[in-house]
Amino acid sequence: APFPPEPIVPGSLACSLIAGQDGVVINQAPWIDNYRVLPTMEPEVAYDAVRLIPTYVEIYRDGRLVGWVDYRLLAVSMDGPSCEALPSEYVEENVFPHLCYLKPEVEQETYFDPYLNDVSMVTIRPDGMYIAILRYDDSYFMPLSHAGPSVYADADKVDLEGNCGTLPASAEVVEEGWLWSSPGGTRSSGVYVGDTLYIQAGGLDGDPPQGRGGSGRWYQALTPRSDGSRTGWIWSGLFEYK
Repeated sequence: APFPPEPIVPGSLACSLIAGQDGVVINQAPWIDNYRVLPTMEPEVAYDAVRLIPTYVEIYRDGRLVGWVDYRLLAVSMDGPSCEALPSEYVEENVFPHLCYLKPEVEQETYFDPYLNDVSMVTIRPDGMYIAILRYDDSYFMPLSHAGPSVYADADKVDLEGNCGTLPASAEVVEEGWLWSSPGGTRSSGVYVGDTLYIQAGGLDGDPPQGRGGSGRWYQALTPRSDGSRTGWIWSGLFEYK
């Protein structure tokens, strides 16, 4: 049978996944959890759990696919009368239509840096399947397996297939400010000039944060830190894409 199977209506199985604390990472797909560029689960919020792939559960929120979470984590719990009825399937190939795939027309070299200066020993071929999970101005970041290595492909030498319009983009903080719990909400974590951000595609219109004027948009962002990544919403005037 083709994979993925026909989608399950979220909520129809009455099974929810709940995070009991901050920091539970939502993955784009199973096996790429080392590359944490997606948001985390909101604590104490019930996400619809619809399908299992060892050792991950596919979750939805408000009828929209959010991603995959490792259900072995002690910080999460599954609750509902039909959780034991969740369909489970082992999948050999990383075939997920909501992801973005890179397809070179001919064999291409890859790089260890997003600016395409340091050539790696890895090449990508037209018959391969390569997941892009982060966008830079000149390249795409892609993991080659769940454990690495990771390399960058020249954006001008690959075609895109799948859901590529929502790729997070790399950015840099150019003005000190804050991540916020929600647009116009409360401050959650400071950001400083030179910090790296991963910005989710899209954005929301809204009033600027306290103390700022002008027009702009709110974006969901993640900033990697040595003591753990921080997620929140950031005002557009504080960062530039790189």
